[in-house]
Amino acid sequence: MLKVILSSTELIKKSYIYGTLDPWLGQGLLTSTGEKWFHHRKMITPAFHFGVVDTFFEIMSEKAEILNQVMEEEIKKNPGKPIDFFDFANRCALDILCETAMGVNVDVQRNLENEYMAALPKVAEIALKRMYRPWLALDCIFYRTKYGAEFKSALDTMNKFTMEIDSNGFLIPSINLKMVL
Repeated sequence: MLKVILSSTELIKKSYIYGTLDPWLGQGLLTSTGEKWFHHRKMITPAFHFGVVDTFFEIMSEKAEILNQVMEEEIKKNPGKPIDFFDFANRCALDILCETAMGVNVDVQRNLENEYMAALPKVAEIALKRMYRPWLALDCIFYRTKYGAEFKSALDTMNKFTMEIDSNGFLIPSINLKMVL
């Protein structure tokens, strides 16, 4: 009985709140339901096979070493002060994701002026505020508010980054982080 329930593509309807994430994350594995979710899951599952993941070990190890270096530099700059690991971890994760999934080294751990990383917390913050304010659920209302304008501006910055992700400056319109999520 559990197999029938857990393998069902019909019993995975997600809350309407996930719809507020669509402009940011698109209709990927995280936000989609039903056949679309099943199709995405089926497509991405081979990418997590042990043999495939093992090929990324070197990249993950390299990015973890960079994480260690930038954190040591931060500690040296401000000895005795606590550091916020969250931003460091986000930057490391984005470096790993871009290089393993797309083969592009964006080096956001060292490039602190990266527009994507500046826009990311703003998009996440506003998406969270929208989830807890039911009157902002409708796009026609949300995008007429200050939050909607800020969200759109930050999202445009993030989308521009994904369109220009190649470190050599080549425009790659087919690559989008939404596809990965």
